[in-house]
Amino acid sequence: AVVSTQSGHYGRVLSLSPFLPLPLPKQVLNLARNSLRSTTASLAQLTSLLVLDLSENEFRDFPESVCAIKNLRYLDLHDCHILALPGQLGQLSHLEVFVIICLKVSFS
Repeated sequence: AVVSTQSGHYGRVLSLSPFLPLPLPKQVLNLARNSLRSTTASLAQLTSLLVLDLSENEFRDFPESVCAIKNLRYLDLHDCHILALPGQLGQLSHLEVFVIICLKVSFS
């Protein structure tokens, strides 16, 4: 099952609240190219999620609720302006692909 809110040029998503919780278990969630600045704690409830694309949003801080999605295998956060990665990132033991393209990043 796939959910995509990729907005292109019109109607950018500013908040995840209207979309969460999702009615059925989802494996792919695409929230790329929106204007998200944060996520909600309920994102961690998406335990069946394998692929999460949060790229090209306006995050400054790493969305820590992502670290609770234990089965996540692919995470894309490129072009999000994230300045630091949390130590909890190591909790994603199944993560195979992590895309983050950033000029300044530090590990906390």
